[in-house]
Amino acid sequence: MTRASLDISRLPHDVLTYSNQRFFDFIESFCGKDEADLLSIQAIRSVDSFLSVQDVYSIFAVDSEDVIEIQARCAFKNRNGTFTVKPGIKSSLNYISSLLTEMKTKTAKKKKTALASTPSILSIPSTVSTASSYSINSSPGDTAITPFVSTKTVTEHHEFITTSIEQWCNQNKNDLNLCNLNFVCGIDYHLKFSSS
Repeated sequence: MTRASLDISRLPHDVLTYSNQRFFDFIESFCGKDEADLLSIQAIRSVDSFLSVQDVYSIFAVDSEDVIEIQARCAFKNRNGTFTVKPGIKSSLNYISSLLTEMKTKTAKKKKTALASTPSILSIPSTVSTASSYSINSSPGDTAITPFVSTKTVTEHHEFITTSIEQWCNQNKNDLNLCNLNFVCGIDYHLKFSSS
C-alpha cells in the first residue's frame, strides 16, 4: 500500500489513545464486528497493542475450543485442518494497521518538530531564584520592588525536578493510557545543570 493511498483524515484525531471498549467500537465501525472480535479474543485492547503484535493472525494456528467460533467466522478451514484468513478480514485489518502506523509516524514527526524548536537542554544555574514573590520597600515618595531570592543547591534542584516529573507521570498516566509508565531520570531523560 502506498503512502499516497493512506488518508489518515478518516481517523478520529485522538484514535491513538483509544483502548478497551472504545478501541473495539472503533475497529468495529471502521472494519467490522468480526475484526473487532478477532482482536478482542486475543486481548489486543489498544492501538499500541495492535500495532505491536507481530502476527494478529497467529490465532488461526491455535488448537483450542476457545477460538473455534472466531476461526470459523474469520477464516476458511482447509482440508488439512489449517485455516486461511478470509481476504476481507485480512485486507481491512492490514489497511487500518497501515493507517494507524502512518498516523503514529506523523504524530511523532510533529512532536519531534515541536521539540526541535525548543531548547533540548535545560540549564539551571547552581544558585537560582525559585520563588517568584517580591518584597516591596516603601518609603514616602518612592517604591522599589526587589526580588526575594531563595537559593537551592544543584542536588536540591535535581531532586525537585525529578520528583515533579514522577508526580506528574503518576497523576496523568491513566489519562494518557500509559498504565506502565515508569519515567526514570538517567534512562528516559537527563538533567544537565550548569553554573553561571
